[in-house]
Amino acid sequence: AKAAKAAAAAAAAADDDDEPWIVDMQTHVPLDRQETVEFDPVPLPNLPSLGEHDDETDEQRKARYAKDDEVIANARKIRESRAMLGAKIAAGPYGVNKRKSHWDYVMIEMRWMAADFAAERDWRLEAARQCAEMSAACEGVPPERVTGEGATVAAEEAGRRQCARVAAEVGHFWEKAWKRAMEKPIPTAAELVPEPKDDDEEDAEGEGAEERKESEAEKSEAGRPRRAAAAAAAAAET
Repeated sequence: AKAAKAAAAAAAAADDDDEPWIVDMQTHVPLDRQETVEFDPVPLPNLPSLGEHDDETDEQRKARYAKDDEVIANARKIRESRAMLGAKIAAGPYGVNKRKSHWDYVMIEMRWMAADFAAERDWRLEAARQCAEMSAACEGVPPERVTGEGATVAAEEAGRRQCARVAAEVGHFWEKAWKRAMEKPIPTAAELVPEPKDDDEEDAEGEGAEERKESEAEKSEAGRPRRAAAAAAAAAET
């Protein structure tokens, strides 16, 4: 009997686990009572006075804001017009794409020369700074130098290496130049110096030019009546 009761209880427990949860809205559950706290709001700070605009109405305030916006817009237009005028003045009378004259190229060269002078000045200032720092580090006494046969041999070796490097660079340059020159055919003297023309050839060329001018003049004279008739017809239609 006990075993049957235990089996029935286990089966009932298994059936309870499979059932869905049900919220109990009937049973009263007492809660702990909490003390109420009175809300004491912090008063707002006093706003600064608007001065002469304290007594103005909403319409007057809107009108004042509209006037301020208009003044700001006019100031913005004036600033933009001044910027546009400055750009036109900087562009010059012929615009940015104007043809350069002799003085424009002179000014470009002057700017290049100014940049060269500025670079030379900076180089000299840097050299003077390094010399001053070296003098201050040596306290006016020149640094010790290696003297004797060892110093002479070392200086000669350094000079030989430098000369050999310079000679190799010069030889490499002329080798490249000779290769570029061999790629192009060498012109003959007859090609470099044109042959002199005879008097007969010059006269023939002059006569040909005169004949071309006369033919062009005749064509222009023949075309004038046609153009005049076309212009008269167009005037009559209008």
